[in-house]
Amino acid sequence: MLVAGPQDRAVLLPAISTATLFADRIRAFAATAPAAVSTAWPLANDAYLLPFEVGFPMLVKEIFFQTGTLPGTANFDLGIYDEGFARIISLGATACVNTTDAIMPAGGGDIADVTLTRGRYYIAMSAAAITITVRAVAPANGLVRAMGVVKMAAAYPLPPTITPVSMGTTAFMPVMGIATVTNLL
Repeated sequence: MLVAGPQDRAVLLPAISTATLFADRIRAFAATAPAAVSTAWPLANDAYLLPFEVGFPMLVKEIFFQTGTLPGTANFDLGIYDEGFARIISLGATACVNTTDAIMPAGGGDIADVTLTRGRYYIAMSAAAITITVRAVAPANGLVRAMGVVKMAAAYPLPPTITPVSMGTTAFMPVMGIATVTNLL
């Protein structure tokens, strides 16, 4: 018998994002989950990967992130990696639109349909400049690492494979997500 609990909620929704992936986990360590705030990209060309699990085959049609205040027009890349850090798909270099609190890419990040089977994956984002602002959650650094967030330096555009590096003191989880239907955004 399959029982859906909080950890399964993400695969049951038409879209999953940083909030649906991590809010319950953050609350487990703090009184309330920190709100996503506008913040500059920590370091040009760095990539951040957030883990998520798929409980059954899921067709992914779009990938997105939320801009912050005055996000500028720097380029970004979004993608999905498998558990071994091999790239499954990415948008490639994409110009940001300077619109506050928008979902990027504008109109949704249509990708070639990808079916993810049961397992663990990473949604990734890299930015070409620190002038791009995004909505991000910034819990304590140790909590970010405990949740499995991974960083790679010099990863713009997203490379075929990720080589994780230390998160250092960075406490950063950009608001990004995937959608299982087209034109959801």
